[in-house]
Amino acid sequence: MIALILFGGFALFLLMGLPVAFGIALAGLAGILYQDFPMALFGQRLFASVDSFPLMAIPLFMLAGSLMSHGGITRRIINLALALVGNIRGSLAHVVSVSGVIMGGISGSGVADVAALGSVMIPEMKKRNYDAGFSAALVACSGSLGLIIPPSIAIIIYGVSTQSSIGDLFMAAIAPGLLIGLLFAVYSYFYARKHGYPVEGRVTGAEKWQRFKEASWALMMPIIIIGGIRMGVFTPTEGGAVVATYALFVGVFVYKEITLRNIPQICIEAAIGTAVIAAIIAATSLFGWLLTNAQLPQAIAGAILGLTENRTLLLLLITGMLLVVGMFLDRWDGCRPPRRHRNVPTFW
Repeated sequence: MIALILFGGFALFLLMGLPVAFGIALAGLAGILYQDFPMALFGQRLFASVDSFPLMAIPLFMLAGSLMSHGGITRRIINLALALVGNIRGSLAHVVSVSGVIMGGISGSGVADVAALGSVMIPEMKKRNYDAGFSAALVACSGSLGLIIPPSIAIIIYGVSTQSSIGDLFMAAIAPGLLIGLLFAVYSYFYARKHGYPVEGRVTGAEKWQRFKEASWALMMPIIIIGGIRMGVFTPTEGGAVVATYALFVGVFVYKEITLRNIPQICIEAAIGTAVIAAIIAATSLFGWLLTNAQLPQAIAGAILGLTENRTLLLLLITGMLLVVGMFLDRWDGCRPPRRHRNVPTFW
């Protein structure tokens, strides 16, 4: 019965159009009331889940992503990518893929990367008659490489949840992230040839070198983060503070595109993005605790093992389940900035 209340309530709240975090939290509240647990448990579980030092990396990396966007770092990365792939059919599509890989190694947030890429690239792709659906899908997928390529906020959350080494997880995610970015570029090439998308033109060697020098400050960021964590210089959380400070320094003193007037908006964007993620973490922690208390994970594991004990089939079943769940759980569109901050770009 508790499973029906939790999953049924969650599905009902999603159908009602509530944001994912609120849907999960209200389903958890219904589970608490059904099992006659103290109401204080609701607040305790929500608070305990986000009261974690490693999770402090999330607002820091969100701040770094916002600083990148306002400090001119994102634009210089895109200019460099255009210089590298400008002579290939469907150049702008390849720029999106390459920029997604580079930015994924800097900000740690797929949400922030999608917002930064989309605000710059989609208008340009529209001007050159790229299909709107293809453009939106490519930006969403390429920007989301920030969830895979370190320093990924999703990997930090997973490492905290499973007590795994975040440094080892970062190293393991590099190759898959690069491979996915390469596959995006390959698909974009054949899609561009089929639809006759334009070539932006070659860039001279001198211009490539100039754009590389302009983007070199940005390209140092992933080296600083991964190198610092692997060498034990700082933890992932401290790495978030380092990269945010570095992005602020580059934006203010090197590119000189961040002023005191920009700081409030940058902080608001980072706070909104952090609040969305933190709300989902808190709600899912309560939901997971109720599932564990009712021993539902053990029952589900037993049911899956009853179907097959083949490792390959088992992994395919789990992957298929995560694919279906991911189609619904990644809906952040119900969370909007407060009315007085409508000028802040929404990430979701």
